[in-house]
Amino acid sequence: MSEALPTPKPRRVLAIDALRGLTIAAMVLVNNPGDWGIFENPEGAFWKALFWPMNHSAWHGLTPTDCIFPLFLFLSGVSCWFSFSRRAGTAGRLKKIVVRSLEIFLLGVFLVNFPFEDSAGAFFHKPFAEWRIMGVLQRIAVAWGLGALCVTLWEKRPRRIALAGAGVLLLHWIAMAFGGVAGEDPFSMYNNLGHRIDVALLGESHLWSLPTTWGAAAYEPEGLLGCLPAAVTMLIGWFAGRRIGLSGASGKSGRWLPVLSDLAAAGLALVAAGVLWNFAFPVNKALWTGSYVLVCGGLSCLLLGAAVWLFEELGTSRWSWILVVFGCNATLLYALDAVWVKCSWFLPAPSGEGAFSTWLYQSVCAGIAGPQGGSFLYPCLHVGLYWLVLLFFYKRRIFLKL
Repeated sequence: MSEALPTPKPRRVLAIDALRGLTIAAMVLVNNPGDWGIFENPEGAFWKALFWPMNHSAWHGLTPTDCIFPLFLFLSGVSCWFSFSRRAGTAGRLKKIVVRSLEIFLLGVFLVNFPFEDSAGAFFHKPFAEWRIMGVLQRIAVAWGLGALCVTLWEKRPRRIALAGAGVLLLHWIAMAFGGVAGEDPFSMYNNLGHRIDVALLGESHLWSLPTTWGAAAYEPEGLLGCLPAAVTMLIGWFAGRRIGLSGASGKSGRWLPVLSDLAAAGLALVAAGVLWNFAFPVNKALWTGSYVLVCGGLSCLLLGAAVWLFEELGTSRWSWILVVFGCNATLLYALDAVWVKCSWFLPAPSGEGAFSTWLYQSVCAGIAGPQGGSFLYPCLHVGLYWLVLLFFYKRRIFLKL
């Protein structure tokens, strides 16, 4: 890509919104099974094949679900190029970076702790000493902020941005390899450098406390150190957005083919590099290892290319609005899901016995499709209902922008 190319006026690429919509819908789908026990340990070949892609890897490794979070962060980098191309002033960008990062971070803190229930079961009485500090939105806030700052400083020098990203991944690898607990596996859950930093800076009471899933002690899967390589995921997206934006492609009939070729080549190269690096630095979502960054960054490029081919090159954008309804209000959907799911645990069932969520799964979804089919129908029902809610906002051009 020539740095002397003039920057054309950016246009709205519906494929980006559509892919973002698909990503956030997938996130809702995998986060809301009807029965976690069935979801993680289904019976029968069919249900095992259906639910395996919807589960996270136990520790090292990769499943399709492990690719959802980095794809969302990648797309935030793609959108960053288009957003910043309309905001030329450095002061304006810096203000946007600080304000947006802070807003997303605080929203994340609210959502992971809502409804702030204390040990006695009283809502909004949870002491600050027990608040979880980090989470998905918090990592997005920090990673996006760091990536956006890097772009603001070196936008005219993209090679420097690429070198900085590569340097971060290499330094993170070295730090992880030598900074863990002496004599223990430096890439294990409780012996890695990231966990040591989280305990030292945040304290165990501020970490994620779901021991039945991750182990015997509190652990933070969205820890502080992992925000650094996560920023590189965002930067990979920025480069993809830059390639699309500088191309000036529009319409169909082959005009997008050079962009698609570059996205495919970059995606395959990143995946290959990540697979090779995996032998020395395992692919791991919780640690956000460099190999994980490269593999997921490459897959994200390929998925973005597929979306551009489908909705831009082939001219099928008239169907993209179905996903765009989600994509234009992704933050609102994430917040809506987080609040509603927790509220459903405490709302009474129509029968007056048990929680509403239990009644919805057992009496409605499992009643229709059986325990295993109901465990899949339950999140699908949520996705459909959320779409109807967001369609109301979409038709009225109401979008939550953070």
